[in-house]
Amino acid sequence: MFLTPYQTTACSATAGLPSLQDALKRALVHEDLPPAVTLKGHVVDGVYMVPPYLKDAKPFHLPLPFQTPEGKQAVAIDVRGITKLQGERQLKIVAGGEYEGAVLRAALTKAWLDGAANDMRRWNDISARVFIRLLSEALVRRLNLSPLDQQGVVIATGLLYYSNFHDFAKGPMDKDDLERVGVAVARATRLSPQTVVGMLTTDVPQVTNLDDYCKALQHIVQNPRLEKIDAAFIVTLMGGMWFGGQARLITAVALEYPPVWLGLVYQALTDRSFHSAGLTKMVETENRGNAGAQFIRDVSSYLDLLSNE
Repeated sequence: MFLTPYQTTACSATAGLPSLQDALKRALVHEDLPPAVTLKGHVVDGVYMVPPYLKDAKPFHLPLPFQTPEGKQAVAIDVRGITKLQGERQLKIVAGGEYEGAVLRAALTKAWLDGAANDMRRWNDISARVFIRLLSEALVRRLNLSPLDQQGVVIATGLLYYSNFHDFAKGPMDKDDLERVGVAVARATRLSPQTVVGMLTTDVPQVTNLDDYCKALQHIVQNPRLEKIDAAFIVTLMGGMWFGGQARLITAVALEYPPVWLGLVYQALTDRSFHSAGLTKMVETENRGNAGAQFIRDVSSYLDLLSNE
């Protein structure tokens, strides 16, 4: 489990983060970092925006954690490309969907940093079903895998999804952890729990990132067509599933960082401007019964906790 987006495979090489975080702290002291506000006018506690008039900070694209002068955890988003100045300090939003997505991802990142991983894992499993099916089906199509191989791909992808919530700093997944993951994957995919648990407890590599996921795929499926896949292959495969500014980067991070993934699923359910995205189409396919509405309530309850309404 990664604490911040900048620990993920896609962002791990980002340079200059300490100096950027220092710049954000200085901006907060000088009142140049306004609090984030949703399109509905709710202020999100602990989340700040980098406005167009702030010059002492290089551009960044994902929520960036930093410490306030008082030592409190905060998160910043860069809205300079999706807002413009009206007058000296008033901001006008020029890309509503992208702005709301940025605020949402930052709010969920703040909740994640505050220890909400276990709660987020228990949100309605439409997010798990979409993740597993979207990535699995893309792999099966690209590599022309058999139905038998597809079952192994589904199980490995489920392991990736739930491993993203496991704190590996406290130790690897043990047999009990893998059995719990197996039951969750079976519930999300309608596979037999015995089949899933059986595959996951056969010395499958620990999955801490996308490269580990590829190793788990190779271990479970054992098809030569999977021998050369790696994180870059997976990122490229999924790159067209969303759209908007920095969509490919955001999608790549979402594959390893639940706050970003959950934010995308929430937007797919609530923002019709993304109706033609591949991810949204899969969300619509998996939105059976009351799943989507329950997921929206799950996310909204956390947003309410972070908002000063």
